[in-house]
Amino acid sequence: MELQTIFNRAADHLLTQNKKSLTLNNLAACAYRGDGGLKCAAGCLIDDKFYSPSMEGLAAHAPDVMEGIQQSLGISYGIDDDEERLIGWLQDLHDDNPPEDWNKKLYRLAYRFGLEPSPKMMLHKAS
Repeated sequence: MELQTIFNRAADHLLTQNKKSLTLNNLAACAYRGDGGLKCAAGCLIDDKFYSPSMEGLAAHAPDVMEGIQQSLGISYGIDDDEERLIGWLQDLHDDNPPEDWNKKLYRLAYRFGLEPSPKMMLHKAS
């Protein structure tokens, strides 16, 4: 899977959802699958058939989470170091920043990884 594809999928998801994925029964903790069907930046990369509630509370680089992402994205060779780092940064961006800062932070992350802004980022900036 190409870094740009992973980035676009997560960035466009975050900017469309425009809300943090939280679970209220755990003191408003960020979640791969949150209340109301919300998903975090890493959670949106995991298809429902590869998601397990046991992933909650684990970092994106945890083996179970990486396996779910790998299967969902059809990556047969394993997730490489750059892909794993990008997914971790995307997870942190969601967890550590309010939605109104996401677009600006996504631009910085794109620059850090040498990526182009996603289509939704371009629309969001213009509005």
